[in-house]
Amino acid sequence: MESNKENYALNLLLSKPTYNSQSYRESRSHYTKSSVRIPRIRIPWKNLILLLILVISVFWYSQNKDQVTSFQNSLNLKIQQWQQAQAIEAQKQTEKALLAESINSKTQSQNAFNYVNQLRGQNGLQPLTWDEKAYELAVFRSKDMHERSYFDHVTPEGKCAEHYAGQFGINYGNSIAENIYGYEDSYGRSAQANDAIDSWMDSRGHRYALLRPSYLGAAIGCYRSKCTFVGISTENFVCATGAEGLAYWNTVPKQPGEK
Repeated sequence: MESNKENYALNLLLSKPTYNSQSYRESRSHYTKSSVRIPRIRIPWKNLILLLILVISVFWYSQNKDQVTSFQNSLNLKIQQWQQAQAIEAQKQTEKALLAESINSKTQSQNAFNYVNQLRGQNGLQPLTWDEKAYELAVFRSKDMHERSYFDHVTPEGKCAEHYAGQFGINYGNSIAENIYGYEDSYGRSAQANDAIDSWMDSRGHRYALLRPSYLGAAIGCYRSKCTFVGISTENFVCATGAEGLAYWNTVPKQPGEK
């Protein structure tokens, strides 16, 4: 009996296990179906490329931050320099246009001078004679007032038109009658000579200067914001400020030949 048990145990150890493929597949299938699946995240390749570029850019910027800042500063400086150059060029063009306007204003001044003679004719007076020396002095006075930003018959040094007459070939023995007019706006447009005349005709003292019986010669000259009438006379005129002249004409009786 014991011999049979020993033989059975020996046969069991030496025997090969039987392999049932069907049973294995069923067991594997059962295992697979019962296992937990981990979902895969799918990223479109275009988005992946963009993400990669972003990561590389951030990394590059972190490594080259100082160089980027320097480049930005250099670029901003060049933009500022370009803007300044454009502003300077625009200013030059404006100045050229204003200068051309002031150069061409001699024709305007002569037309305004003809307007004065029309007004004189309406008041029974002889026309005035255009005088080139008077014109040059008138332009000089207008330019001086404009460039030095004052508006008066008397300069900051206390001089009147008569003090400069000799520089333009006018005899020192002659006196100068002077009307001045100023106009300014935010666009820098020049004064108009005809507007100056209309303004003078509404002022007693200035009207009298335009409608005096006679002058040796006269002219109107403008420079940008200022216009000046110059009349050359043998009579003596007082060198007075605009305020003094206004006070005089507010109190003086009617003058000989005053219209």
